[in-house]
Amino acid sequence: MIRLILFILFSFACGIVNSQNRVISGYLFDQSSNESIIGGVVFSLQSKNGSTTNEYGFYSLSLEKGDSTIKVRAYGFQDTIISIATINVAGSFNVYLKSKVTNFDEVDIFGKKSEIKEDEMGSISIAMEDIRRLPNLFGEVDIIKTYQLTPGVESGGENSSNYYVRGGGAEQNLMLLDDVPLYNVAHFGGFFSVFNADIIKSTKLMKSGFPAEYSGRLSSVLDVRTKEGNSKEFRTQGAVGLLSTRLAVEGPLIKNKASFIVSGRINPLPIFRIFGEGIDYRFNDLNAKINLNSSDKNKFFLSFYRGRDNLKINSDNEGLSTLDNKLSWGNTMLAFRWNHKFGSRLFSNTTIYVTNYNYNEKFRFKEETEDSNQEINNKLTTGVRDYGFKNDYSFFINDKLNLHFGVNAVYHAFRPNDIEYSQKGNDIEDLERNQLSQLLTFESGGYSEIELDYNWFSLKGGLRYSNYTVQDTSYHNLEPRIVSSLNFLKTWSLKYSYTVMNQYIHLLSYSGTGLPSDYWMPTNRKIPPSRGVQHSVGLYKSIQKDKYILSLEAYHKTANNVISFKPGKSLMGYVDEWEDLVEKNGENRAYGIEFLAQKKKGKLSGWISATVSRSLLQYETLNGGRVFPFKYDRPLSINVVAIYQLNKKIDFSATWNYGTGYPLTLANEIYTFDGDDIYNFDGINNHRMRDYHRMDVAFNHTKETKWGERTWTISIFNLYGRRNPYYYFYQHDLIPVQNEFSSSYEKGELKLYQQSFFGFFPSFSYSFKLK
Repeated sequence: MIRLILFILFSFACGIVNSQNRVISGYLFDQSSNESIIGGVVFSLQSKNGSTTNEYGFYSLSLEKGDSTIKVRAYGFQDTIISIATINVAGSFNVYLKSKVTNFDEVDIFGKKSEIKEDEMGSISIAMEDIRRLPNLFGEVDIIKTYQLTPGVESGGENSSNYYVRGGGAEQNLMLLDDVPLYNVAHFGGFFSVFNADIIKSTKLMKSGFPAEYSGRLSSVLDVRTKEGNSKEFRTQGAVGLLSTRLAVEGPLIKNKASFIVSGRINPLPIFRIFGEGIDYRFNDLNAKINLNSSDKNKFFLSFYRGRDNLKINSDNEGLSTLDNKLSWGNTMLAFRWNHKFGSRLFSNTTIYVTNYNYNEKFRFKEETEDSNQEINNKLTTGVRDYGFKNDYSFFINDKLNLHFGVNAVYHAFRPNDIEYSQKGNDIEDLERNQLSQLLTFESGGYSEIELDYNWFSLKGGLRYSNYTVQDTSYHNLEPRIVSSLNFLKTWSLKYSYTVMNQYIHLLSYSGTGLPSDYWMPTNRKIPPSRGVQHSVGLYKSIQKDKYILSLEAYHKTANNVISFKPGKSLMGYVDEWEDLVEKNGENRAYGIEFLAQKKKGKLSGWISATVSRSLLQYETLNGGRVFPFKYDRPLSINVVAIYQLNKKIDFSATWNYGTGYPLTLANEIYTFDGDDIYNFDGINNHRMRDYHRMDVAFNHTKETKWGERTWTISIFNLYGRRNPYYYFYQHDLIPVQNEFSSSYEKGELKLYQQSFFGFFPSFSYSFKLK
């Protein structure tokens, strides 16, 4: 039966292909740098057939009888009209576009149909130009903080670069850098992300309706693409901020054929040493990429990334005891990609990569006194290394029908919990315990997806098969994907999506420490994979040819087999099987409604969003089996973003966000026994923090100079100084007691206090571009 269906589909596709007269295909490039253009549109002015360039800048356009001219458009570039008679259909037809000065009052639709009619939902892409204009802390441009201002995305804390999508955990986000997964995306204890803005070309966040090529996570896909490098001339740019300095260099290896780009970032100032003694924090990251256009049919890319954070905490108790704690964590990634064009309709991308994440913690305590002599050493190592392969194909049948298919395989090498522990001394037992915990797993899959696109209706339907093998256990799953769109009254669209995803790796995290504690753990015989199902429906409205876009989306998500640490448990010093430390078989249910109003064009642009949602968890062995809120459950969230371009040199921006306070667990009863405080808790996450709100503003001044261009940026974080809660703690008041000979303190009333991090905080940065 399956063979018959495939034969019918293949015959149908071949019949359509044979009925076409001509097909042209190729790439769109920036004329000034030969950088490929993502999301450009090539369409016929007669038949209105069109094609949008993919993530590699490739297009394939089917022509009909009577077509004589095509038009090429892309954001930030001049329109180009080309006579079809001048095109040699036998080879690639690449188009080079000239950049243009933006006319802020211009209203433009890049292509033959409105943005709301695209066959995707729950997706948003923000231009890097806009991200750079928004307020930032410490002068660090951060793409993740920008996406936190969109509906359905939560930060999980004051100025954190972690993000939580539609009620899911951080581990449920697939973060891709040039098609390769990264496991940790935060520097500086989570205050900003690892993505260096100088090398980023485009970003896109998908919250639902995931294409069948994506797998392995339940909540979102963040697709980050880096620049390819200028193959015409050398260029240098950089920036200096309060926290870091960055520099990027790009240029030709072979003019008009091969290029490179290298970008690095470090923190030159020991920021924590300024705040206090005994703490030293450093971070750095490096991106590099080589691009080779060997022919019209073949393009090759080699990408590299390495990011590292190092934290040292030392204390010395007047020579009686010393404490040394060293933490180190980060990602390393190397990827080779090959784009190949089979004729005018079939395009393929092959990626081979290795990506590695590890977290190391070394603890050493030594005490030497008259009565005690002891030394304790502990080393914890955890991480995961992936060796991956993926091969994706796109078959552009015609203007209304496309087919996508591919396969992938990943070899995971986990180190869940490597421990080296020793202790010795005159009042403790001498002990040495070591544990190596490497576990090898294999994940593979294949998919097929069809896109049907008419002016009034579009459908994207796909099916993915996934397999995961660990030791003598295998898991097999099917993952259907559907996105449909019904377009009516020219400016309205109604969409529905259904997605099933399976996640074969889990994340264990400590909460409230402010430090990274990401321990990636594999599915195995004791811990099954998580499975997520999401339904979404949305209504969209275009006003004045996409100058304004309104959307209202509702979703319902479920995820099973969620795990978390048991209360009071951690990996540190624990040398038994890690599965004994976790609560298993958790259920997560999330639902909500998201509203988004965007102004896309004009001197004033931006958006307003509002999200009403809930995210609930349930474990048989926690909270008496009762449902309780996810720790980043936020029933109401509102964001306002505005960017005003005064002229070519000056722009202003402001953001304001409000959110219901996050849940936290507080004691419902406290009493004293034998001088100690006894806390009685009734339920998990049974209270909420104070509501959160904050306004940030920024000013950018750009000026052309003899040597290039420079920009001064001034940002003010928390303009009106709101003291938002970061965490809460109990503490006794201290009551001074004065007597004839001395003064002292005694315990007073036990009170609950709020800890805040940032009040009114100005920062600046200076960025430059050299000719």
